[in-house]
Amino acid sequence: MHVTTRPVDAANGLRITLPDYPGNQFFNTLGNLLVWPKAGLLLVDVDDGSVLQLAAQASFETEGPALDAHPGALRLLHLDVLGGWRRRQALPLRWTTAEPPPQFLP
Repeated sequence: MHVTTRPVDAANGLRITLPDYPGNQFFNTLGNLLVWPKAGLLLVDVDDGSVLQLAAQASFETEGPALDAHPGALRLLHLDVLGGWRRRQALPLRWTTAEPPPQFLP
């Protein structure tokens, strides 16, 4: 397996925003981010096993027009990407297209 590392340039201010709706059960995670606002994300390419690892600074928005744009959301979690790495074919696993279980087939 060949693994390459390529830093992600976040100088353009990449921000990922996740609305928190009732029932998401994010409460413990969000509490942890309030105390230590650093986050890591791992995004997997299921076709070739490549991964994108991101480091981010977390912040919250609890009111305002951005929150109003997500009806029913309690808050917004903002993840400002600080940097990251892409590792090509880092995982030996491959996935196939999900299929419904037999009991749900027509």
